Amino acid sequence: MTTQRVTIELPEPVFRQLARIAQATQQSVEVLAAQSVVSNLPPSVENAPLELQPELLKMQTFSIEELLAIAGYKTLVPTNLEKASNLAVANLYWYFYVRDESEEETEQNVKTT
Repeated sequence: MTTQRVTIELPEPVFRQLARIAQATQQSVEVLAAQSVVSNLPPSVENAPLELQPELLKMQTFSIEELLAIAGYKTLVPTNLEKASNLAVANLYWYFYVRDESEEETEQNVKTT
């Protein structure tokens, strides 16, 4: 696989945490940072059915509040979300998204048995 070089600036506490984890897991900071980026990427639109791709691409421009409203998560109040980091909110969104998919899958399995 080919790679591309990206330079990012991290706050000192974030870098120190990354360096501690890298040392504890005997990995380089670069490898750990790359793993962190990959594990936090949203699912690829290209893997979705063709008829859903235009809508999913459009949704990538939506704010977190808009995405939460679409998903129906009204208990996550915008004023509380303003206090959280974008990454924390994105992780919450995907946590609920995956959880709901699993619940739907379970319900379908129960209905078919």
